[in-house]
Amino acid sequence: MIHFQHLKRRKWFAAVDFLSVCSAVWLALYIRTKVQLPVFAGLLPDALPSGFSSFWLPTLLLALTFVFIQYAFGVFDLWHSSSLGNWLQRVLPANLVLIATAFSYLYLTQNFAFPRSLLVVLFGVNYLVTALWRVLYFKITEADLSDVVLVGQWNDVSPLIKEISTPPFSSHLRVAAVFLSGSADCVPPESQRSYLCLPFEEFENYTSKNPHTSVILAPSDTFQRQAFQCVLNAAQKGLSIYAVPTIYEILLGRLQHLRINDLPLLELRLEPPSGLSVTSKRFFDITLSAILLITLAPFMLAIAVVVKLTSEGPALYSQVRVGYLGREFRIYKFRSMVVNADSATGFKQAVANDSRFTPIGKILRMMRLDELPQLFNILRGDMSFVGPRPLVREETQAFEERIPGFSERHRIRPGVTGLAQVNGGYLSSPEVKLKYDLAYISNQNVIFDAQILLRTLKTIFTRSGI
Repeated sequence: MIHFQHLKRRKWFAAVDFLSVCSAVWLALYIRTKVQLPVFAGLLPDALPSGFSSFWLPTLLLALTFVFIQYAFGVFDLWHSSSLGNWLQRVLPANLVLIATAFSYLYLTQNFAFPRSLLVVLFGVNYLVTALWRVLYFKITEADLSDVVLVGQWNDVSPLIKEISTPPFSSHLRVAAVFLSGSADCVPPESQRSYLCLPFEEFENYTSKNPHTSVILAPSDTFQRQAFQCVLNAAQKGLSIYAVPTIYEILLGRLQHLRINDLPLLELRLEPPSGLSVTSKRFFDITLSAILLITLAPFMLAIAVVVKLTSEGPALYSQVRVGYLGREFRIYKFRSMVVNADSATGFKQAVANDSRFTPIGKILRMMRLDELPQLFNILRGDMSFVGPRPLVREETQAFEERIPGFSERHRIRPGVTGLAQVNGGYLSSPEVKLKYDLAYISNQNVIFDAQILLRTLKTIFTRSGI
């Protein structure tokens, strides 16, 4: 079961789990060295390797691994439960995987000086600590109550009201208001309901006065499109927004799912990535771009020479594009078209069998080799390996006027490739590409980036798109 106030604290829960592993390691060390445990008599080495100070790095790695495992097992999508039995069951798989990983690492590295019995004690201590702090937290916050606003047509909203208004949700969630987009003829009279029932036109005014309310959008695709801008404005003010997905969105398998009993919800997250996520992504970009530039330098030089010798004009082509936070930067490519290809008609999107391609340029474009100079853009921070593709200012302005939410693409650095490029086609509509771009922004991490890069290689080898 979810509780919206707890969902907002998930980063803190991860931090507490990290600290609990660190504390459990040192507590296990103390118990193992100071307390005589008959089961492990004679199993502890005469001297621990390099003393206690040698354990700080393994401790940090164990803690980070445990947080990742907890996330993978969905433990941070919290249930409001103060039952010790429930939490002992919920945190057991992650603890088992953690200890199995530690044992596997010690076996593979042949580090037999490290006491295995210490890991057994660690498992017991960390298992209890990670369960008990959750029980304590939910005992303290048992009286918390979250206000929820429902938005949509009455036929879609009424099942949500019934679900939230019955135990166990009724003691932790309260429907504060319902905003309807259509007829209100079927709505119960005011004397039979405990919530406000208002037309959707009053939604923006209400959320401005109640900025801490959580919003759930009912599953009506037509209405969600109609309400998009108002909902986006509310999210930008800091409100928590959740949508009941359509069947197509469920089949797409978006990564961030929540649920109320059997009811799935998708969480809309507009906050820019920060902290460890940004640092790790930038480190990944710098490291990989530097390695590729050094490794591919002779190959890139050969391409430049071939482009220069086979057609008139410079080997490199540059163009001003719109990037992070709407700032302009100059992107670099190997020239694949004739010089001044846009001079007659102005900027024009490339199409299949475009007559402006040079013979060599067509091959470069097909194999995506014209993109290699963008490694310099990545290294200096204009771009990332993975992200929304950057567009010229004219395209950006036209799409922002026509497509609600298009400017949200600029919340992260643009990329050489992206989720839209590996899932859609080169000539997919801007609306389709935007859906993939926003899905990536909500779910980005280094592992996801690596998956997209691998799928990009498949796209290149299969020669899909231009």
